Amino acid sequence: MFETEGKPYLGALPLIPYEACGWSYGHKVGSNSHIWWNKGQYSVPYRYIGYKVDVKFNSHLVFIYYNRTGIAKHPILSKHMTNGMRTGQAHLPLPPKKNLSVEDLCDKARETGPKTFEAIRRMFDEAKVKGQPMQTAGAILSIADIYTPEALEKACDKALRQYHMPYYKTIYSHARSINSAKGLTGFKENNRKFGIARGADYYKKRGDDK
Repeated sequence: MFETEGKPYLGALPLIPYEACGWSYGHKVGSNSHIWWNKGQYSVPYRYIGYKVDVKFNSHLVFIYYNRTGIAKHPILSKHMTNGMRTGQAHLPLPPKKNLSVEDLCDKARETGPKTFEAIRRMFDEAKVKGQPMQTAGAILSIADIYTPEALEKACDKALRQYHMPYYKTIYSHARSINSAKGLTGFKENNRKFGIARGADYYKKRGDDK
């Protein structure tokens, strides 16, 4: 009965064995169109910058969802690629520069400042493969466009005093704090220069005017 009635209806087994997936929720998409998950970065389309997304994962793939809709899929980073990146070029807000070289990135870092150059130089000098850190280096240099070159330079200076090899997340966090502190300082200075001075009459009670 199996040979004649059951077997003809059997389908082929899947090429990849079934694997239950795990979930991780509430990951905010950063200004570089990436999220941080499990010590690595994964890109999503840039229109989701600032939104929170969810991650479904198994042993070999990472699926990213916004509002229960899949928006990105990446091969999972291997365990030895700590602070690595998976980037879909179509996810980025601007098309990548053609024929970008290590020298181009180092020149841009040198123009930003000595501390920025030192952070980028260490990345390339200590990489096992020369071009491996290019995506991370490019993301770090783009912080100057998000905030200011001065904020990036100060952030690299602070990060280099903390770590021999600072990564994007550390430098970005410092740049954001430096930029916020700068804005707060400017606000306080403006208030100091143009503060509203109220005379004694302003504080009199209504009964005191009689």
